[in-house]
Amino acid sequence: MVFAAAIAAFLGLTDPSEPSGRVGGASIASTAAQQLPLAPDRVTPRPPVPLADGLDLSISGLSARAILVKDPVSGYVLFEKKVQETLPIASLTKLMTAMVVNRRVQSEELVEISWEDTQMALARHAGGSVEVFVTEMNKEAERLGMEHTSFENPVGFDAPNHYSTAADLSLLVEEFLRYPELLEIVSTKSETVYSADRHVRHSLLTTNRLMMEYPQIVGLKTGYTAEAKGNLIILSDDPGHPGYEYFSIVLGSDNREAETSVIMNWVLNSFRWAP
Repeated sequence: MVFAAAIAAFLGLTDPSEPSGRVGGASIASTAAQQLPLAPDRVTPRPPVPLADGLDLSISGLSARAILVKDPVSGYVLFEKKVQETLPIASLTKLMTAMVVNRRVQSEELVEISWEDTQMALARHAGGSVEVFVTEMNKEAERLGMEHTSFENPVGFDAPNHYSTAADLSLLVEEFLRYPELLEIVSTKSETVYSADRHVRHSLLTTNRLMMEYPQIVGLKTGYTAEAKGNLIILSDDPGHPGYEYFSIVLGSDNREAETSVIMNWVLNSFRWAP
């Protein structure tokens, strides 16, 4: 499988019917990627301000164990809840996996997919072994200042030494925003992928259902395990101004989509961004 198609398969575009085996040069026939905003380092910071003096800026009644809402351009934190609590992060792990793979694998390289999941095959291909690759993930986390994060696998399987915090994940998101080729993938709602001989076709759909409902959402990543519960990171764009508006991180939620919707409405009714 070509690297670009392989990495799309685990960054939120999924097809349960994906067969095992080697696909000699898959090609992408169509794309529905959003128009991406400018990266944070290319715009002037414009911190959000409350819509009115004395406005109640609290959010209550959400089941999520940790929440962080942040403007990545100015660094302004709009809301936080237990952002230093270490929690399982499920497939949010794959943001780090994708960045490490992206630096090690060329976009048109063939990746052999056998019995392994796509992400395990990519890790083995990029690092020589999964163990070496995970070591690289942890080194990158250390470089980014993610002091309360530990990776044990490239997938996000629940494990004793696999965890992060909402605060650490915000550092990961801000670094991820510097990879336009990866942002294009997580902003894509659907893809049709063909094998090199054009005989095998797969329709991939994003697992981020809110992207179908809110045009201002331009990615990022979903995650779920029984232990982690519902995790969701979304990146919101303000169509009227250049640059990202904010991202929200929800960890350990009973209903990640509904609670993220509550957060988005709260931001809309509580803040404005200066022109």
